Amino acid sequence: MEVVIKELTMALNFQKTYKNNLHISLEAIKSATKNFNDYNCVGEGRSWKIYEGEVVDANECTPVFVKRWDRESPRSHNEFLVELDCLLAFKHDNLITLVGYCTEIDENIIVYEHTSNGKLDKHLCDCSLTWMKRLKICIDVAKGLRFFHEGKRVDIHRDIRSSSILLDGDWNAKISNFESSCVRGFTNKLEHINDKDSSSLGYTNLQYEEDGYVSEEFDVYSLGVILTEMLCGRLAWFEGCVEHSQSLGPLFVRHYNENGDIHKMIFEGMKEQIAPQSLKTFQSITLQCLEYEYDDRPKANVVVIQLEEALRFQEDYEIWEHKLPIDYEEIIKISKYSEMNYSTTTKKDLYNMFSTGILLQDSKLVNNELQQTLESNSNKVQLLSQNGVNEKKDFILSAKEVVYDSSNVKHFLLKPSTESRFEEVIELLPRQVLRFKCKIQSLGRIWRITSVRVLEARDN
Repeated sequence: MEVVIKELTMALNFQKTYKNNLHISLEAIKSATKNFNDYNCVGEGRSWKIYEGEVVDANECTPVFVKRWDRESPRSHNEFLVELDCLLAFKHDNLITLVGYCTEIDENIIVYEHTSNGKLDKHLCDCSLTWMKRLKICIDVAKGLRFFHEGKRVDIHRDIRSSSILLDGDWNAKISNFESSCVRGFTNKLEHINDKDSSSLGYTNLQYEEDGYVSEEFDVYSLGVILTEMLCGRLAWFEGCVEHSQSLGPLFVRHYNENGDIHKMIFEGMKEQIAPQSLKTFQSITLQCLEYEYDDRPKANVVVIQLEEALRFQEDYEIWEHKLPIDYEEIIKISKYSEMNYSTTTKKDLYNMFSTGILLQDSKLVNNELQQTLESNSNKVQLLSQNGVNEKKDFILSAKEVVYDSSNVKHFLLKPSTESRFEEVIELLPRQVLRFKCKIQSLGRIWRITSVRVLEARDN
């Protein structure tokens, strides 16, 4: 026990020293916020206000946000302690970072890192916030929530909403506002949700209203609402909402159940940007988060995995789609890969397939279709040569060369094959193509000369 007491005493001393190092004087905070000037106020809650300013430390100015609780509010001290405890206990790239705090003269103030792009709710209808950026922000939020849920103690945030998500200069998302956090199983009703005029109701699942039970899935529902906001480009609690059923989350689910898709709800400013598979994956995990029953909702870890999959589909689409031939789907249909489900195949894999050569079916119909398709893909299919008399054309598909002769349906493969070589394609490098043509022409001349000599010998 002596060893235990000694170690615990050391731990306590370290914690006291750590907290003391984080203490910022009230004078420094007043100087940073121009004495809490309303001009510096950038947000407020039921019992606090947030100010923007710069704290001077070692002759350096550090941009910060200052969260000051109302001294007259009966709940302010407890909220302050809860948030400070969370910020001291949890360190993660997607959780807001604690800079310091102040408890002088009955003040309850927390100072945390400044995020230059402000709150997420201010950017929902911004067309410059692309779908790729939105996916990355959603992943950040889900990762922060996963870390919060999977720590040594299981904490529930209980107030996840777009106004609680802060964005730094690189658009990295950070969860803030931990004053309502609690441990799993906490059953006290949340006061900020019971307010009739509170937009927080739009982020709360209806089952909570019935049993008051809080688990990780409570936060997952709120996360699902944020995902919906990001896709639809508007706040969950929009003008005209008077009850939860009219907010964006239930509206999204209802629209999907009635129509089988959510295309009409997608934000018009980015509708054309979204890859089909990315949308399908994102839509699926969002609907799972918005399930009514707690047990039907995924864990935050599952949400992270699915959102990262949606991002991979989007990156694949944006990076590789434009490198494929125009109407590449039509080319695949008239190839030996016609049965391929190209809707689930990555664009990178399709590009690699075209790059290494694509096998074409042997039929006049296919060749006619291919001729038209290749000509329509002039920016992706390179014309090697053209004979003005016979109108013969050799084409290159995508990154490597697949030679095609419109006057001859026979295609050749360089490697020996047990099948008829006329059913295959020829895949040659540019120099090989030229050498191959020269050899063919030489063989043609030799064949003609030999034929004449044979005929002359026969006549003689």
